[in-house]
Amino acid sequence: MDADQRIINGNESQYTTQNEPVTVDIVEELDVIKISDTEYRSKVPLKKPGPRVRGVYGGAFASQAILVAVRSSPPNFKPNAIHTFFAKKGLPDVLVTWKVQNISTGKTFANRSIQAIQNGEVRFTANVSLTTKNESSGDSITEKSLSFQGQRTSELENYTDVDQLKGYDVPDVHLSIRDFDEYESKDIYSYIIKYGINHKEKVLPIPPEFKYVAFTWITDWMSLNYAFVSRGQKVQINFNVSLDHSIYFHDDDFDATQWTGICLKTPIYLHNRCLIICELYNESGKHVASVVQERLFVTKPVEPKANL
Repeated sequence: MDADQRIINGNESQYTTQNEPVTVDIVEELDVIKISDTEYRSKVPLKKPGPRVRGVYGGAFASQAILVAVRSSPPNFKPNAIHTFFAKKGLPDVLVTWKVQNISTGKTFANRSIQAIQNGEVRFTANVSLTTKNESSGDSITEKSLSFQGQRTSELENYTDVDQLKGYDVPDVHLSIRDFDEYESKDIYSYIIKYGINHKEKVLPIPPEFKYVAFTWITDWMSLNYAFVSRGQKVQINFNVSLDHSIYFHDDDFDATQWTGICLKTPIYLHNRCLIICELYNESGKHVASVVQERLFVTKPVEPKANL
């Protein structure tokens, strides 16, 4: 989903007339009802990220797919990866029916194939892998095994006061995003994000079952403009849409309501498609997840030398 400023003008007025934070309950917005072992249904329609957007927020589809996968698996399994495709725009006024196929359930891994259906049409598909081993704490085998992770950028490493950073909020989907004025890297765009509008929303305690659901929610907000800026290109984005969205959960030491640092890279854009790769870091600098997404776009150069 693109962080296009033209769509971020939704429910901001609800924060200007009251002093107390607005209460946000992710369970109320994303919970599902079990119809059978192979079918679930959303309790309420999924949200759009803004009034000018035609379809449902892609992160809402992915998050609810994670919940369905968890509900349809044994209780000790947690997601370790999800691979999704956006087939058609999601309808914000229609409940989602989720069809689940149990591909496999073993001792360590389980796999589920999931479809989101509205008005008889498949709108979104997901393949979810779950595992019993996604925690490093208390796991002697994991602690002794070979491990490596890269470093987050200096911007993410060194900032101290979030309130001094520029950025914006997206009230319709409860997201706060903050950017940096200067960047040391020439090909990585760094920013921080969290679930719950900073200082304006009070997020109710997130149940353990919804931990991955909430974190998945924040992974789908990345600006296509960031991708071009990271390559020194100045363009006007006239149209863009997510084609797919994949997440790899490396560890469960994360909290969607705390600031998550993102390092966004763009290895290629060609044929009006842009590949975006993001590394996600918790506040202590642990690389907890990675996201890969391809976007379809239509742009025109702001400057002749942009050559797009």
